[in-house]
Amino acid sequence: MDEENQEIFEAKPTFVLPGDIVDPLKFYTQGENESNISSVDKVIKLGPGLIQREDSIIATAAGMLQHNYKDNRFWVDFNSKRYVPSTGDSVIGVVSKKFAESFSVDVGASVSASLSAYAFEGATKRNRPAVNVGDLVYVKVTLAHKDIEPEVEAVNSHTGRSEGFGPLKNGFAFKCSIGLCRSLLKPKCTVLEALGSQMAFEIAIGLNGCVWVSGKNTKETILVRNAILNSEFLTDAIDCQRMVSLLIDDL
Repeated sequence: MDEENQEIFEAKPTFVLPGDIVDPLKFYTQGENESNISSVDKVIKLGPGLIQREDSIIATAAGMLQHNYKDNRFWVDFNSKRYVPSTGDSVIGVVSKKFAESFSVDVGASVSASLSAYAFEGATKRNRPAVNVGDLVYVKVTLAHKDIEPEVEAVNSHTGRSEGFGPLKNGFAFKCSIGLCRSLLKPKCTVLEALGSQMAFEIAIGLNGCVWVSGKNTKETILVRNAILNSEFLTDAIDCQRMVSLLIDDL
């Protein structure tokens, strides 16, 4: 999982509508943890559902306002049919074209994203990544603007390490709603906790509505996929745990 999306400040739930003005200071003071007040002085990063107009932050979608105090990032948690790239998003894409020093990656947006051949751990001119057209890659959006092609990378540019990003080998990828992907990245996700207590598996969650799973075998991989899809409309934790138990019993 993307660790940056896990440290979400649990403030009082704030529902916003398109056109609402978001006041970061008001959002900070809703929480009881005084250590988060120091975030007021940090640079504010805007994610999906928010835009800046002059000196105001305005919501462009209806949903719950969320805040990651680790990097002081705000976004609106909402469901949408088409993914709109946002800087900092972790996404799963398919390599659609291969050039001399870059790749074109389909991330489910209106345009493909550009991935440099050097944006991999240990990549150099002599040591190129073993990536071909049709391969799945787990990448992070580093540049997103409505007027230019988005850019992604498969490495942390600050540390030079992959930190979970890169080609996704084997396993099984499937589509789901963007809202479900966001819920899977929350600190306490009932379905993933229930599955993790019963079996071992690898998972990569893309904020573009794509999930990759690799279990011990094909049956367990499909079980994880079915459990995740079934959990979308189960609001009660007990019902979700029971659903997972039934799937495992039938394995």
